[in-house]
Amino acid sequence: MRVGRLLLFFGILCLAGSTPVRAQSASDSATRANPYVPEHPVSLPSPDNLWTLSSGCETCPAGHALWLVSNGDHHRRLVRRYDGTLRVGWSPDGDKFFLNQEESADKANAYVIDPSSLKTTELGKIIAAGDPESVKYLAATHSRVSARAWLDPNALLVDVTGHLDQPPLDQFEVRFQVHLDGAVTRLSIRQWPLFSAPTNATDK
Repeated sequence: MRVGRLLLFFGILCLAGSTPVRAQSASDSATRANPYVPEHPVSLPSPDNLWTLSSGCETCPAGHALWLVSNGDHHRRLVRRYDGTLRVGWSPDGDKFFLNQEESADKANAYVIDPSSLKTTELGKIIAAGDPESVKYLAATHSRVSARAWLDPNALLVDVTGHLDQPPLDQFEVRFQVHLDGAVTRLSIRQWPLFSAPTNATDK
């Protein structure tokens, strides 16, 4: 049975479910008796210290889950259950956080979530609306959308990676600057032959 691992580095919380991840922190203390719940839940407080994202608690139901805690009244809400890997990061002002979810070996999606309401915005939909030519990358069977970093409280650096469904079946990496108001700037596109190293990539 695979053991879930938890990583916390550079202000980013990574939660691994069924996908094994090489631990780089105190996550090695994950309990062996119950591989689904860490012995000491990993937490990521917001920059304004109003909220905390957590992998669990002593009284939480067993399973892979991300929880959001209000630091004022300690009210806890379930954000999402997961089987693959989650990666989350707070905006600089603590007003929202991104969530990258690995939904299968071939698909991953990225979201921005408002902690007050848990309203969720799918970054792939913003990209598709703001840059229609990107749809062929987003719609590929093997396509992964990942928020890489916050650029400011309302803009993120987002990568779309994978490989095309139609010949020449190139692998691709497309990088965007995405504003939550809908503005999208394509920063770069790289493509290279399937099963080859990205050192053979060409800019498009």
